[in-house]
Amino acid sequence: MILDAPTADTPAAYAAAADEILAEYVTDDGLDGLDVDMERSLTAAQVARVTGVFRALSEHLGPQSGTDRLFIYDTNQEGTHPLTAGIAPYVSYVLVQSYGRSVSGLQSTWESYAPYFDACQYLIGFSFYEERGQDWGDTTEPFDASRAAQYADWQPTGVTKAGIFSYAVDRDGKVPGDDTITESDFSWSTRLIERQDAATASH
Repeated sequence: MILDAPTADTPAAYAAAADEILAEYVTDDGLDGLDVDMERSLTAAQVARVTGVFRALSEHLGPQSGTDRLFIYDTNQEGTHPLTAGIAPYVSYVLVQSYGRSVSGLQSTWESYAPYFDACQYLIGFSFYEERGQDWGDTTEPFDASRAAQYADWQPTGVTKAGIFSYAVDRDGKVPGDDTITESDFSWSTRLIERQDAATASH
């Protein structure tokens, strides 16, 4: 949407695109922010366009807007992606989709974002098993040895991260291969919140 909405590469076109995006995805639904998912490579021209739309959106969302509406950058890319430096001033939080990644690599990914974001803006994410979807192996029993629990425990060297997030939270408690739709008791989420709080308090 952010790439396709502008009719030209001008500040006026970026502002019009921002108004369209806000109306469709935020204002009309009474939401308190916008999460932009970015999982691809971009050309230099595309980076410039996305940055222009982010700048226009930042007048209404995020830390430069003077409002409490959140502007979130949600990505599976490293901080070395050429878009990062351009959009960082406009973003409330960066969410790094760390599904299936080794804990040993979390520090280097954080270091790629550290020039642009404070640790209190930085969250890493794991995934529950989504029906007929990818099994990332983040929530396998036993809980204490799971990747999700290790993500809750992990902190960047010398600083404290904002927290962790989950993908497919409605699937909390499902084992890989279970594609039934049932109500969750959020037992994993409850324990992970406690674990994250304890890790933050002791850091």
